[in-house]
Amino acid sequence: MVDYPTHSGVPSDFALGHMSSHRPPITLNAQTVRNEAATEISFIAALQDPVLAPMLSPLRYISLLGMDVETLARNAGVSVGALTHTPGSAAIQSHLRNNLRVIKAAYDASGGDLAKSLRWFRAEPLQAFGQKTAEQAVSNGQADDVVRLIDSLYAGAAG
Repeated sequence: MVDYPTHSGVPSDFALGHMSSHRPPITLNAQTVRNEAATEISFIAALQDPVLAPMLSPLRYISLLGMDVETLARNAGVSVGALTHTPGSAAIQSHLRNNLRVIKAAYDASGGDLAKSLRWFRAEPLQAFGQKTAEQAVSNGQADDVVRLIDSLYAGAAG
């Protein structure tokens, strides 16, 4: 369990807000997946590969987050080859789902700003996690703790 500091450790541009409860359906065009990933629904849909459905595609995750395959492999605790040869493995899928849970919590707390949520997830050092980013904390098995931190910050800002 993580002891949360009284101040957030969240960047000043990570404005807390509320999430809209209704969004229209979004259709994806393979040519514009990256552009369409500006909303929660299309972002998650963009991570799904018809061949892997209903699993998430590690290669699409890499592309949408602008990372390299080595980073995802290291973070997931698997080999680079596993990402392409066994993308549906329990370790890879669990890691991707945990990342998405944290990104979703950040998205909700940010008022629906996906770009800000992804930037925070990947780059902002969190005091509560020894200056590690949320991405690094998830890789260390602390996804639940990161979600609790976001929830506590959101509750504090909303209450």
